[in-house]
Amino acid sequence: MEQVSRSTYGSMEAVRPILEREGVRTLVVVTSPYHQRRAVWSARRTLRGVEIVSQPADPAGWRPEGWWKTRWSRRIVLGEYAKLAYYVLRGWA
Repeated sequence: MEQVSRSTYGSMEAVRPILEREGVRTLVVVTSPYHQRRAVWSARRTLRGVEIVSQPADPAGWRPEGWWKTRWSRRIVLGEYAKLAYYVLRGWA
């Protein structure tokens, strides 16, 4: 388990040597549904040669249906879109 990253992309970079050392060929990315796209983008960009499988976690408090109805949910979704744009601009997507 990596403990040095400060971002999703950085996390994928940090686990790459671990996965290489262990000979991992397939990785299942499990995270919140709203974060899934960015996590998979990061994994595919940094973990070349590893098959990436996307599996959103069952969200505890966030649901894609009606996400715009609560301030908390809007903040999460809009923040995630800003982060996606940042990743595109950095070339991480």
